[in-house]
Amino acid sequence: MAKQATPAAPSTAAAPKKPARKRPARSKAAAVRPVPVRLTEEEVATGRATASPWTPTHRYARSDFFVHAKFGVGYVTDITEQGYIVCLFEGGDTRKLIHAQP
Repeated sequence: MAKQATPAAPSTAAAPKKPARKRPARSKAAAVRPVPVRLTEEEVATGRATASPWTPTHRYARSDFFVHAKFGVGYVTDITEQGYIVCLFEGGDTRKLIHAQP
């Protein structure tokens, strides 16, 4: 009678590891963060002296200054097609406000 071969037991040794993928090196330009845009002290002073209070019914144009009761001096940087103005405030915040509403 022929002896039957027994299947080999699975190896307990770990399979060889794959080499780790190298990540692409980050460029120094990617690590530099842009400086936040803020209104200068002169612009804030000019806005406080000459600007009118913000109202949602007034039609604003780019580069207009106004004074918002909550956010302070604002500067209109853009006007959207949806009827908003994009404003930069003295604290460095950018917000969208409504304008020219009846």
